[in-house]
Amino acid sequence: MTSSSTLPALAASESFRRLCTDSLRQQALERLYRRRDTVNDLIGCLEEYERVSTPRGGNVLSINAGRKCSSDSVQSQT
Repeated sequence: MTSSSTLPALAASESFRRLCTDSLRQQALERLYRRRDTVNDLIGCLEEYERVSTPRGGNVLSINAGRKCSSDSVQSQT
């Protein structure tokens, strides 16, 4: 008869663990949303700065976000 008394305890334990995991996932998602908002704000500020500080008809510096290394480090790798 002890098995019937342990089943509710296991179910409650599993339910509690699931609630904790869901809570942690929700908190992580909220942090990611805040970071995304911050990154979007930074992008907007940089775009505005570029728009305001670039002389009309002047050369525009192209920023390639996908490139993470300088040409010197690429040459040293080959």
